[in-house]
Amino acid sequence: MSIQLGTACCVEDLGNVKKFLFPLTVDTDENQEDSEGDWNDWGWKVEDEEKEEEEGSEDSTGSPGEGHVWLQDCKISLSPANDLLAIGYDEKLVILSQKYTPDEGEMETKFCISWQGVVKQEEGEKITSLLCLPLASQKRSTQGGPDWTCVIVGFTSGYVRFYTETGVLLLSQLLHEKMVQEFKCKTYEPPRHAAASEQHEELTILYPKSLVTIDGFSLFQTLRACRNQVARAAASGSDTITPPPLAYKKWGLQEQDAVTGHVSCGVVTPCAFDQLETASLWGGYSATIKPTPPAAAIYTTTGSGPFVGFFHAMEGSAQPLLSDVAYAVAHKLKSAFLSAASGWFGIKHNTEENKERHKPKVEPATPLFIRSGLPDKHRQGESIVLSPNNNLAAVTDSYGRVLLVDILKGRAVRMWKGYRDAQVGWVQVKEDPHEQSSRLALFLVIYAPRRGLLEVWTAEQGPRVAAFSVSKWCQLLYQSHGMLGLNNVTIRGVKQNHFMCYLLDPHGNLSTVDVPFHLALSDKNSKRARDVHLLKKLKAALRQVQNGTATETELISLLYDIKIASIRQQGLEKILTTRHIPLKVLVSVVSAIVEQIEQQDAVTIDVDSKMLLQFCKGYSELLNAYSMLDSLNAGKQEETVTEKESTEKERDSQQSLQALLSLTQSEVEEVLDLLNKHKQLVADNREHKVKFAADSELTVTQFLNCFTCHIHRTKEDQLADMTYSLNIRHDLNSEMLQKLGSFLFKTCLNGNCEVEDVMDIKLMSKILPEQVMSLLWNHWLSETFQPTACMERLYGLVKAFTERKDLEEVVAETNRTAPWWEKIRAACSSSSHIGPSLMLAQTCRSVSLSVMYLYRKNKDEKAAAEDTDMSEWEAVTLENEKWNILVQQLEDLLLLECLLRWKEADDTSHVTKSADIEVSVNKVLEGGRGIIAEIIAKWASARDIGTKPFLPYVIRTSSDGSDSSITCPKSPETSSHLETDIKDMTDLLHSLHIRFPHSLEQDVLYANCAWEYGVRWNKDPEVVTKLRHSLDFLKLVQNGVLQHGICSLMWQMFFLKKLQAAAKLIEKVGKVPKERLCRKEVGISDLALTGFLANICDFIEIMMQANCDYGEMPILNLEDLWQGVGRSSSSLAELAIDQRNTNYLLLKHHLHLCIVMQAVMTFSMKSVKPLSLFDTKGQNAFFCDLTSHPYIKMDAVDMVILRNREQFAVRVISQAIQMITDPADTERCSCAKTWCLRLCAISDDFCIDADVLRRQYTCELYSSGYDKLAEEALLTVTDHEIMGSQLLLVAGQRLAHFVLGGEPETSAERLSKLSPRLSTWLKTQDSSTLRQVDIPLHDTASLIGHIINQLPEGHSEYELAVELVELIQTLQ
Repeated sequence: MSIQLGTACCVEDLGNVKKFLFPLTVDTDENQEDSEGDWNDWGWKVEDEEKEEEEGSEDSTGSPGEGHVWLQDCKISLSPANDLLAIGYDEKLVILSQKYTPDEGEMETKFCISWQGVVKQEEGEKITSLLCLPLASQKRSTQGGPDWTCVIVGFTSGYVRFYTETGVLLLSQLLHEKMVQEFKCKTYEPPRHAAASEQHEELTILYPKSLVTIDGFSLFQTLRACRNQVARAAASGSDTITPPPLAYKKWGLQEQDAVTGHVSCGVVTPCAFDQLETASLWGGYSATIKPTPPAAAIYTTTGSGPFVGFFHAMEGSAQPLLSDVAYAVAHKLKSAFLSAASGWFGIKHNTEENKERHKPKVEPATPLFIRSGLPDKHRQGESIVLSPNNNLAAVTDSYGRVLLVDILKGRAVRMWKGYRDAQVGWVQVKEDPHEQSSRLALFLVIYAPRRGLLEVWTAEQGPRVAAFSVSKWCQLLYQSHGMLGLNNVTIRGVKQNHFMCYLLDPHGNLSTVDVPFHLALSDKNSKRARDVHLLKKLKAALRQVQNGTATETELISLLYDIKIASIRQQGLEKILTTRHIPLKVLVSVVSAIVEQIEQQDAVTIDVDSKMLLQFCKGYSELLNAYSMLDSLNAGKQEETVTEKESTEKERDSQQSLQALLSLTQSEVEEVLDLLNKHKQLVADNREHKVKFAADSELTVTQFLNCFTCHIHRTKEDQLADMTYSLNIRHDLNSEMLQKLGSFLFKTCLNGNCEVEDVMDIKLMSKILPEQVMSLLWNHWLSETFQPTACMERLYGLVKAFTERKDLEEVVAETNRTAPWWEKIRAACSSSSHIGPSLMLAQTCRSVSLSVMYLYRKNKDEKAAAEDTDMSEWEAVTLENEKWNILVQQLEDLLLLECLLRWKEADDTSHVTKSADIEVSVNKVLEGGRGIIAEIIAKWASARDIGTKPFLPYVIRTSSDGSDSSITCPKSPETSSHLETDIKDMTDLLHSLHIRFPHSLEQDVLYANCAWEYGVRWNKDPEVVTKLRHSLDFLKLVQNGVLQHGICSLMWQMFFLKKLQAAAKLIEKVGKVPKERLCRKEVGISDLALTGFLANICDFIEIMMQANCDYGEMPILNLEDLWQGVGRSSSSLAELAIDQRNTNYLLLKHHLHLCIVMQAVMTFSMKSVKPLSLFDTKGQNAFFCDLTSHPYIKMDAVDMVILRNREQFAVRVISQAIQMITDPADTERCSCAKTWCLRLCAISDDFCIDADVLRRQYTCELYSSGYDKLAEEALLTVTDHEIMGSQLLLVAGQRLAHFVLGGEPETSAERLSKLSPRLSTWLKTQDSSTLRQVDIPLHDTASLIGHIINQLPEGHSEYELAVELVELIQTLQ
């Protein structure tokens, strides 16, 4: 890779910039074309630097702005962030910002004019210096870019002004009354090594004989404050701004005649020897030596007398000054007022005195004497540029020389001639940009405008590494600073600028100088530089090979030309890792390299070439293996076993499996039946995804990337003897491991090739058996199910790989286990594919037994002489016991997975949800003691099947030995296929109960189901049916202690906060809250809140019943096979048992509140505050710990509260009766009756008479016309006298409507038949209070008959009732 001069961006409308800066210049057509040839070849020569070209017309002797010379007459500054460009000339300034324009040609980024204007404020002042300074952002969300960029402008008047990107003046400062010559800025940089110090921020301003330094932190805070005040003033319309003072130091440069340039080299602490030397030279024998070397800030200047000067400013020798800030807008209002007043009153305003009066005070400079210098009487320096490491400085002079000066030693170390009017810059390159401690290379960039040449040199004494022919009217822009305001923390997220030097040509193109690191290592004739260049050409040729425009011959030729073996290996690795290169090309390239190296003399071959030879042999082996495997996969691709053929082969191979796995016929049949059932369920529920053939195939590049080739010596004392080893990469992801395993073994496992065909591949013997075995089980366990016919091939592969290991490493002692089998058991235990895991465990157990038998047989000659049959011999070892336990555990989990993958005949919505529940041996062992019941409960709640499949399970398990009174309800709407599905699921549950008799004990299972349904309802409270199912399961729990514990946990986790929020909300609004309030305060809608309160009432009643049944503690056991489960967390049942018993009275107290809230929500009652129906102590008892015993008054209650309770109960009964629209509607009738019974049940606790509620219920029924229902309710009333009086009013209202509500003639006729007393009483009755007035007379007659029965004969209203009977008889 060579140096590149690439165009980064361009300046849009450069003509408009020139037209604004030089309005009097007439643009002419360009008569010269700049020839830009590439000087970066291997044979260029440079003319003698002493021979300068004739200046002639090319000399810039014309007027400013003429031709291309105008660019060199301007002051130009580019922001280090490359987002802002400032161009100034005379009194005008143009600010250009970078914009992204992808649709306008090839150049996507351009600099466009964002602001232009005249910046002169003093008479006759002109721009002499520019600097673009980006300020770091203080926001955490920044992406590493600057917050904004400040444009600093220096003038001939001595003023320094600070502007924003849009030309808004922020600060105007007069620090010295001479012309500003140049700005230099140093920003924060972290230390380069442990002994180095941090580079602090500062801005230096050079005047003809003075130097001003401004602290970076002070400048940063001042500019931020000014920008904020300008923004506030613009928003408020005010012009008065008071910027904070600016801290600076001012040095008077002594003992140097003229100063034209300067650099700040930072604070340097000399070593002890330099301190002693300096003290001796300055003070002689009587000099005093300080114990600590004093730190000093070094400033290096260039000019004349001496040519280069070194100034040392001791730390603490001068105190910083606080400036009197002169802001341009500060006196704007005052000036405007004075000018207006002078016109009104005829006052002559003295302009000169006004200027003198407002001119800021200029502080005197602190003298700073020169420490040393480079004297040259006739030489005058023009500019000086400091290197990024602060050790070197490049100085240009009036003789056309460029000098390289060592700052620390104070001497010139190199000189270049023939560079008149040269512009210089530095480029610092990291060897590895991603490493913090990477090596750095330093290059000097020299632009010779009179020769049209741009050169790059290696510092300090290195050669020229590149030269470019460029235009003669360019400007070299060097960025020596970064963003202002960074520190050691914020700099980590800042994007560092990769390029430090830019070249701006007259056409507006901004080019970057990109220098690679390796050019600093050697000269142009170096082998490494040449080979790196060839490596770059090789990469370009690879792209052509992919496009089909180049052949492998070109690749081989380029590799032959590379001389260094390590770089040739890099090129070969690049070829091997490039995608879409044919296999034959890779084989040809690797074979050619092997042949070339083997043809060399063995004595002359270096170590790197020998390592390259072994590297090529290793990858040649990989390519041959890929070719063989690809031919096996392609040749047998169409012979894939179908499902029908697989089933037939499984049936035929049952006997072979019996002998292969060392099992009995019944055991084989049981395992195969279980596997086939699991396979059918998994195949039905498996998601079908679209897969492309290109994604499933393993390309040769991917195959090679899966392996690493390690080169090592066979003998430690001989470098000549080397060999290679192939290993599978340890950082491969699971997808690539699956692809590699499928590529290696899928064809063999499917029966399309023999095991010997795979084992004959040489690659299998080169890779460690552990790695190949790992690939085999990864591939086998990657599928959800595997055909049982493949077990025979699996057995052959496992046995072949096991035989490659020594028997001592595979067979362990009786009380130990072999690591070889332990890894496979760990893989089976951690896999969630239970079916393949069981098949792999069965196979490996059989191989382990056979290997153990051979080991014992070879070890014991007596066993070999007896020739015992392996099927009849069984060794009791720890290894065998581990296998037996794992197989039994996998069989148990396989049956569990059958239940989890169960799919009903008409169910398609819950397959994905239940498929998310994955089980494995490790998950069960780590999940705790109640993990099995928890898994089934999650499955039941995910499928939302309710209690239907569990009720027959209760009957079946209880019939095995325990009594149960629960019966399975039969619904007439249940279809036949649904009954079949429920029966099948019940059978699976029963089979699981046989395998897990303790984990799936009825109460434990139902408790977990209730909890999981509660969890799902808590995630989606709008679905109240899940809460209903939770309570249904809770009712099925028979043990009172467990049921009570689950209720306590659910109350604390799910119900307490929501119920408390609902109570406060209803109490606050006094009615049914709107949906928005419900969702905000409670988290559910108003409709769901009604169902929630209804279920909470049932929940509290269940909890109260469990409190009464609190008795014998349940015994929680665990199956022997799963005794190794983790005890990191307690099971749900254990947590429930540990809950303390609750306060029954407190539960009843909460039940009363829930009933009141449910009534308010059900009947949409208004002006009801539930908590107001309880006294203060009762309100304080709500929502406290249910195990506490707060004081609750049940009898002595305030009369106002009692009256409110009675009125509320009466309103509830009335609302419940109003819900009945048809007496035939049994559901609503039952609901109304339920509410009456519920209110009567709590009437004693509310201290109200229950008979009042019954009488109200009866009267409301008669008022609504539901006489049959009322007659049933009438039987429950105990106070017959009051009941008769109330019903007499209802009967009177009915008769009044019948007698008085008809036609006038009819009404008069009927009234004439009545006695005066009866007619007067009927006229006082208001029939409008009846809900139903058109009642048949025979019903009214029946009602009056009941009234006669209720009233005693001596009652005052008894005679009136008798008259009503006579009236009815008359009317009928």
